[in-house]
Amino acid sequence: MIKVNEPAMVITMAELEELMQKVADLAVAKALSKAQDQDEMWDAARVGAYLGVSAWTVRYRKAQERGFPKAIKVGRAPLWRAADVRKYVDKKVT
Repeated sequence: MIKVNEPAMVITMAELEELMQKVADLAVAKALSKAQDQDEMWDAARVGAYLGVSAWTVRYRKAQERGFPKAIKVGRAPLWRAADVRKYVDKKVT
């Protein structure tokens, strides 16, 4: 909580420019991460690690849940799009 009698924070123009550059760098990194995320595929172990459950739980319980992303079979192995798993988690959290 900000107290009324506290002095305002003062930063120099150089500090402001440095902060703006950091924000721009983070925005670029996030955009690149999202682009990579579209192509990234996770196996049951990776999905489980992300969700905090076992690979078995992902394959035999989570995969049956309504709203859980559909797996794509590559050979015999089910794979999930990382972006879809993240969206699923975001929906569950919010």
